[in-house]
Formats: sequence, structure tokens, C-alpha cells
Amino acid sequence: MFNLTISISLAFLLAGPASANVIAVHTGAADPTSEGFVFSNTGTPVLSDLGFDAWQYAGCGCPTDYHSGPLTAQQKADAFAYGWELDLRARLPQNDNVLFGNVDFGNVRYDINLILSPGGSLTVNLNNFGTGPSYTYLVPGSGSAYHLYTMLYDPGSASASFQVDGTTVLTGYTGHNLSLNDLGLWFGTVGGSNGPGNFNLVSLQVDTPEPASVFTLGIGIFCMIIVRRAR
Repeated sequence: MFNLTISISLAFLLAGPASANVIAVHTGAADPTSEGFVFSNTGTPVLSDLGFDAWQYAGCGCPTDYHSGPLTAQQKADAFAYGWELDLRARLPQNDNVLFGNVDFGNVRYDINLILSPGGSLTVNLNNFGTGPSYTYLVPGSGSAYHLYTMLYDPGSASASFQVDGTTVLTGYTGHNLSLNDLGLWFGTVGGSNGPGNFNLVSLQVDTPEPASVFTLGIGIFCMIIVRRAR
């Protein structure tokens, strides 16, 4: 006889880590429609903007300028089972609108909102429409500069942490379930006169288990069983 429970536990130790798969990304001054995004309203390319190429929403006189990229059912399932990462490198040149990079899964939404004050101070708000704790952070330095904003979802805690230029500044964000449209990854500007908002990078990565991990797990279990039976 052999102990199957022990065999499975040891086999898991042989399994490889999950891998991050980029499932939607905008880079530089590329038209997001050429990258697979659907537009609500279009924008314009901007070259060498403070050292970065970007796609700019410059104001359409409408409620919202944005592009979106819906997610498949499998991508949504993997995102919450294994984790996901939203990266946003962007800036607000002026203070009459809100710039956003969001992920809308259809039943829950996670928001990164950038708000520039008339005095030039930049605040990040992880929006929850007032349904929970306030998640805000005052970004040091020039409010109109580019920064890299990263939201990381951890399935273990069922919450997201938030980084600015690689430094974690907020934790425990659980999103909200208001104004859901199942848009997937979407980014743009809203509010005020819809002044310019510039996007150098918008990326959503979803973790999935390495295909080799499943194979290794099966081989590990099989070998342990053979060893046990041979004794």
C-alpha cells in the first residue's frame, strides 16, 4: 500500500510557478483601435511628451473619452483564481478632468483615477463610490509628470495593492460593484471640460499556471506511486 496524500503533496512541490500573460496592452502613440481596443471617442497621437510618446484624449465635449477591451469568461476566471496586474503610465497636463485606467469584470470593477488640483497637486483615488474605506494617495513632486501606476490583485487576500513607481502605497482595495458595463480593460478621461489626458502605457496581465506545471504534477504523482508500490 502507499500513501496517496503524501505523494500528491510532494508532487505539488515540483510544480512550476504561474506565468503572467499580457491579454490587453496599449503602448506609446499607437492608435488603441490598432491594438484591439474599441473606442467610445477617438484621440490623437502625441510624440516626445516629457520624454514619452502617448495617446491623448484632448476633449470631445462629451461625457467620456475612452477605449475598452472586453475580457473572455476564461480570462476573468483566471484573473481571480491566480491574480492579475494593471499597469498605467500616464499624466494629466491640466486640471479640468479626471484620467482613469479601470478593469470592469462585469460583477466587480477596480478603478485608478488621477485628479490634478488647480494648485498642481496630483491625487490618486482608487474609486469605490464611497461604499467602503477611502483609498487615496497624494503623489509627491510635479502633479503633471508621468508616473507608473500598478494595481496587483492577490487571490489569497481577495484584494488589490497599489504601487506608484514601484513603491506600494495602498493595500486592501476590493473594488466596487457600481456602474458595471463589463468593459474589461478601459482607459480615458471624464469630467470638467474633458481636457487632455496622455497615456503612454496601459496593460492588463492575468496569471495562469504554467502548462509544464500540470505535466510535472502528473509525473510527480505517477513516480511516487511507482516507488511506493515497488517497496
